[in-house]
Amino acid sequence: RFSQIIPIIVHDEKKAIQIEEFFYNYGILCSAVTVPAVAPGKARLRASINATHTDEHIDRFLTAMEDAIKKFAIPTEKRSKNEWDNLLKTSPHYIITLMNKSV
Repeated sequence: RFSQIIPIIVHDEKKAIQIEEFFYNYGILCSAVTVPAVAPGKARLRASINATHTDEHIDRFLTAMEDAIKKFAIPTEKRSKNEWDNLLKTSPHYIITLMNKSV
């Protein structure tokens, strides 16, 4: 099941707030979600994609995400930027967006 909301689980509340600021410095809005909105130890970030995002926006997010994973040791499956890019670009939402742009 796909959603425009992309949760990024980081577990640590302080780290989530630091990563939110890190993304902001990239020009990306990615909100930290901490206690009391989630249980202690379940902090996360909420990223969202919509039809107004361009390929350049998505590429910037993927680059920032790759940098954040390294800098903050965000737990993730071992995947390359190309693999994440392919997952994103094969999602139904992304494909529909591209179809709507060509109409």
